[in-house]
Amino acid sequence: SWAAISEQQQRVSSQASLVARASANLKALRQVVASARNGQELRQRLIGAGGPVLDAQAPARPLPALRAEVSSLLDQAAAQVARQQKLLPSANPLLLVPEILRNAFASLALALGFGGLAQRQGRELSLLAELPLAWDRWRRRLAPARRKAGRGSGSGAYLHQISDRDPDPG
Repeated sequence: SWAAISEQQQRVSSQASLVARASANLKALRQVVASARNGQELRQRLIGAGGPVLDAQAPARPLPALRAEVSSLLDQAAAQVARQQKLLPSANPLLLVPEILRNAFASLALALGFGGLAQRQGRELSLLAELPLAWDRWRRRLAPARRKAGRGSGSGAYLHQISDRDPDPG
């Protein structure tokens, strides 16, 4: 639940900062358009500010026409930013209640399923308690076969000989 809420808040703040940054960029570009004294200056300042790039013939056109053209492009970008802002998810954590409940019920179902499957039918011990017993039975079954294969040689016999030695020969 906490992770879902913090993830939602992080996502909302990240998207909101992107929209705010885009709005600030648009505002700066509008100031560039308003403060330009001629077409060449407008073209160079737009390139420097990362705005729309005007073609090489743009400085030859009248400045009011260039301003109108760039303002139209900036209006389109502002409309797109406004659409993105409307699509931002709400920061209200109550909107996450369905997801939190779904996760809680899924966790409960997994816990009940594990609990039900952990106790095999007709057995007194749980599956986790049976595993070490089964391991011991398996090792006891294999022990005679290992002894026959060893017969005084191999690492098992060597370890047995080492363990029978006196650790301090002096």
